[in-house]
Amino acid sequence: MNRSLLNRNRFQIVSALGFSLAISFLSFRGIELGEYEDKADNETLVISQNWVGKTAVQVEEGVTKPWEMILKSANGYRELKSISDYGSVSIYLKLSEGVNKEHLLQTTRNLYLLNRHQFPSDIHFPKYRYESDRNTYFLLLQRVEGKEKSNFRDLEAKIKNNRHVVKFDFQKESETEILLDVHTMKLRENSFFSMSEILFSLRNHLFGIHLDTQRGIYFERDAPKQLDEWKNIPIQSKNQKRIPLHNIANLTVTNVQSNQSTRINGLSKESILIQTDGAFHLFLLENDVKRFLSIHSDWEIVFSNGEGTSEALIEFLVFYLLLDLFFLLYFGFYKKEYGFVFVSFVGFLFVGFSLCSISSLFSVPFGNSSFALLLFSKIYLPFFRNIRLLFTNKQTILFLVFSLIFLSLEWIPMVLLILFLELFFCIVVFGLVQDLFWIFLKPSYRSRLPNLTWPVISLERFFVQTKPNVLNFQLILSLFFFILTFAFSFVNVFQFVSLRSKQDTILSARLEFPTYLSKSEIKRITKQVEETILSRKWTQLLVVTEKNFRSDFYLKLTEFTNQESFQSLSTEMGYFHFLGESDLSETNILRFTNLDPILLETSIHRILPWVRNQKRIQDVVLCFQPSVDGLRFQMDSFTRVPMRMGVDATIRETSLLLLPTIVGKMLWNDGLIDVKLQVLNSFTKDEFQRFPISIGNDTVVHTNGLRQYETIQNLSRIYHENREISMEILVKGKDIDWDSLDAGLRSLMRSDSTHYVERKQLNATSKQYSIIGFFVLLSFLVFRKNKILDYLTFVCSIFFVWSVQKHLFVTDYLQFALIVSVVTVFQRITFKKKRDTMFFLLPLLGGILFFYFYPWKGVNFFFETFFLFFFYVFTYRKMKTFLRKMKPIS
Repeated sequence: MNRSLLNRNRFQIVSALGFSLAISFLSFRGIELGEYEDKADNETLVISQNWVGKTAVQVEEGVTKPWEMILKSANGYRELKSISDYGSVSIYLKLSEGVNKEHLLQTTRNLYLLNRHQFPSDIHFPKYRYESDRNTYFLLLQRVEGKEKSNFRDLEAKIKNNRHVVKFDFQKESETEILLDVHTMKLRENSFFSMSEILFSLRNHLFGIHLDTQRGIYFERDAPKQLDEWKNIPIQSKNQKRIPLHNIANLTVTNVQSNQSTRINGLSKESILIQTDGAFHLFLLENDVKRFLSIHSDWEIVFSNGEGTSEALIEFLVFYLLLDLFFLLYFGFYKKEYGFVFVSFVGFLFVGFSLCSISSLFSVPFGNSSFALLLFSKIYLPFFRNIRLLFTNKQTILFLVFSLIFLSLEWIPMVLLILFLELFFCIVVFGLVQDLFWIFLKPSYRSRLPNLTWPVISLERFFVQTKPNVLNFQLILSLFFFILTFAFSFVNVFQFVSLRSKQDTILSARLEFPTYLSKSEIKRITKQVEETILSRKWTQLLVVTEKNFRSDFYLKLTEFTNQESFQSLSTEMGYFHFLGESDLSETNILRFTNLDPILLETSIHRILPWVRNQKRIQDVVLCFQPSVDGLRFQMDSFTRVPMRMGVDATIRETSLLLLPTIVGKMLWNDGLIDVKLQVLNSFTKDEFQRFPISIGNDTVVHTNGLRQYETIQNLSRIYHENREISMEILVKGKDIDWDSLDAGLRSLMRSDSTHYVERKQLNATSKQYSIIGFFVLLSFLVFRKNKILDYLTFVCSIFFVWSVQKHLFVTDYLQFALIVSVVTVFQRITFKKKRDTMFFLLPLLGGILFFYFYPWKGVNFFFETFFLFFFYVFTYRKMKTFLRKMKPIS
């Protein structure tokens, strides 16, 4: 750096540094901890609406189609999906990029209100919510069995009032219900009350206004406070006949397994799920909750999906403070160079906060790679004097130009350029602070400053040998080993990998389902996969959270469990994959459309044998619920009118006979529980047609003589995609010729009314990159005409270390890019002595030993990074020495 310029403007520069430090403090709260994941955040507006008691066909005609019609007037979404279910409809609008969410929400509400007349009069008002593919950060608390229960409301208030909490969800272990079981035989014995009369009597007794004739006042009715009060509720028919409820129904209190969306090791216990909006906020929230639990000891933290990030942060801070302690003891107390210790401490405060500002500015998580960069900078940068990078202008310009070109072509990720920017800031900011410190010192003191180096023996003698360059057996053996190593390494460089780090102690996986699948099927398949994992004892900890059309798995694997073992899981209509490890080219969804859903289903069943017999296809799964046999009935108006029935009263009675109904609530154990009315019956389809139905006033109708029954194919769900009735099948296999499969299907269905529309991936995942783009980009900084030997050494070393990382550890793109970039840049920083401070033994082996024997349950990232750093330097120097020997021979 230009010392004269710094000297003239030293006070202004110090003020600017102080101002930037203050800005960094302000942006510190917005920083995100965790590893970078290059995945688009797909926002979806979900509109749900209930139309109680209606079939899927009725919902489609009365609700779904009007919604799809009015949504044609709305803009801002790129995909529309709808599911017509029994008694409800769900509409999914996938937002386009840059759309104002609140504007789209307001537009859909206004469109519904303006077109309210197109919907049934008895339909419920729609509900709106936004869903996102973004990973959620949560903390899971579980009640400790055997301990005295504390005040739950107090704990709930403390957690909800915490500024980092986004969502608080209390999940009970089980839920209590009061069941009023009506027996059909008792109904016959008691003049055959109709279910409508029973339901009306219960609701009339529980709700409304009652007249106390003795006192002559009106008061609001109260729900029964004791169980026995339910038994004596009077049931009154239209002909004024009254009987107590216990004459026709039994009252039971049952515990129903809670419909929890989160389970720990397969068990659903009383738990609290706390969500926040970032890994850093999760770290702060966890510390606050631990303080709360010191009072509420009957609760404990059992899981945090940011556990790996928190442990990595603690591991980084411990090693960083140990480095500062070593600097203080050796360079301070022993060498008496307190200025050096002060510069090292203060300089890296500025460096650390600068990196935090960059992370907050670009919305990039501050993860393990940034921690490792700080550690390497802390170890080496203090020993460089007069920091100046030895890159020519031509190299720098080519690097910047091709960085933008590769970024636009998606050959390199954006986070790679941010990593280079962080490395540049480490060098510039620390060099600036260092130079300012020496400028403010008196000249007499600066002249006495020693040239500090690490107090250990250099590895230079070990790397560089002075033997004569003669052709001998050792050289021939080395040449053979060199060629074999390069060939072995070159095979792996074209592999595409995800940016998602796999270094966490907690692995994340997803079981994803087609949109069409019902919630009951999703729960069943998720439970089946969960039980398989637990039965095979692959995990020490397994946490499962169920969401719409996917289930998230958080796993802590046992010592000898490999991720490849999970490929044998039977997932039926689901697709199980670890995040960043999905291979979507081998699992695709085929979508078909037809105006008639029954014909559509028939056509799909017809082509299934042909699809299953294609080469390399392992499994074909239906992504829809097949239709089932059902009954459609209609009462003739010529029969109904003489019976003085304005409408068919048997329809409502049939519905009440088949489906339970919630009639009220009751205060039970400091909570409200449901009271459910249901009929205990079990009859076949033929028995149902002959079953007598009471319609009130002691009138019993034998429906088999009045109704006209017809057997039909009943669809439980009807799925639309972009306003087309659709059904899908999931195809799994390896090395499938998808183009040939597409052509065969279109040829097979050429004369069919069903159309094969498209083949698509099950779900979007993170992008994958090859190291070739990174290698070419870094070559612009390394290659020089007069140093071909150094460049060839760089090529061989980078390929070999990439293969070693893949086979010894786990493949991590950012970890590899960090190691190579740091070594490449630090080698081109000027320093006073000829001794290469990059290759001193203490910082590398000290870091490797520390992170290997780290006493807490930390992640392996830092140990692997230091080991690969040392291995890369060792390989580079050995290969360079070997190629120098080969030069005179060639």
